[in-house]
Amino acid sequence: MSQKMSNSENVEMPRQIKELELCVQELEDGLECLFRCMIKARVSLLNAFNPDENGKTANRSSELKHTIPIARPSFFSKTKKMAASPLNVQPSFHARSNSLPSRQHPITSQIDENLNRLRASQSASTSSSSIGHELTCLQDLYDYVDMLLQLPHTQQALAQKQQRKSVEQLLDASLVLLDVCGTAKDALLRTKECTQELQSVLRRRRGGVEGLGDEVTKYLTSKKEVRKAISKAFKNLKHMDNKLMSKDGETGAVISTLKQVVAATMGVLQSLLSFISGPEASSRWSLVSKFMHQKRVRCEDEEEKTNEITNAEAALHSFIKSGNVKHVENVQNELQNSELCIQDLEEGLESFFRRLIKARVTVLNIVNC
Repeated sequence: MSQKMSNSENVEMPRQIKELELCVQELEDGLECLFRCMIKARVSLLNAFNPDENGKTANRSSELKHTIPIARPSFFSKTKKMAASPLNVQPSFHARSNSLPSRQHPITSQIDENLNRLRASQSASTSSSSIGHELTCLQDLYDYVDMLLQLPHTQQALAQKQQRKSVEQLLDASLVLLDVCGTAKDALLRTKECTQELQSVLRRRRGGVEGLGDEVTKYLTSKKEVRKAISKAFKNLKHMDNKLMSKDGETGAVISTLKQVVAATMGVLQSLLSFISGPEASSRWSLVSKFMHQKRVRCEDEEEKTNEITNAEAALHSFIKSGNVKHVENVQNELQNSELCIQDLEEGLESFFRRLIKARVTVLNIVNC
């Protein structure tokens, strides 16, 4: 019995020693980072209160640049344990000299990666699957934004008086984004309801064209109202973009990151609104004449730009114009594809909408504390 306990202790002790060593190493790394931030703050304070000594301060900063030790990467792999460390702290005043090099926080790196992923996806395709993917990327992006807003140094940066105007611009932008999301949600809902009603009418009348005119008129009237609301949303986005991206002075890294997030959000919402709206009336009729050919010959590039909502509308126009009952099955298929597409987009938009509300509430809580 004693022999077994001895063997167990021999196995457990090295493991505990290893854990202790890792713990000490993490504390060392955290202390080094805190030390660097304190030195950086001191240099900035000296610059702020000694404007006539720029040269001396710059030399002092340059000297410190070569003497401050760099924290080991293991510290950044344990962000949950060391979340309260003041990494990448932005000074609350303008530094007049070269500041100490500061590495990007892992959460900020993740935000940058998601932003790059969004930019790549937006330039790749305009299909429903692509827009759905962009909405998913937005959800991931705002999950990291939520983590960023929980960091002490982020909250300190947003609470600074000199950043008040920029924060208010971000809050105003979030209101516009919420309003645009509401427009998109309403447009999807109305289009889906009209699509479902048309499917129901076609099933009841078993493919007959007679008496379908009223339902078609209702559908087209609804689409016209949807396009009008979307046009207004586009104007609001453009106005917000001009206001938000105007440079009214220097902003910190946190504000800059959040502005990039807003810009990416605008891009995704613009793609979504364009997808729902479809082509303008002048080009919509050309889709009718080409619709039947799309079924026979559709290359891979065309598939990447498929718009199920537009295809359903074009199929309906073609069916009404020809009056051929043979087209009924095709129309029903396109309407069903449109409905499924809308449901997927609704789910993605709703999930993002909740995250956007959460981000706005968090920022409001920070500035009102």
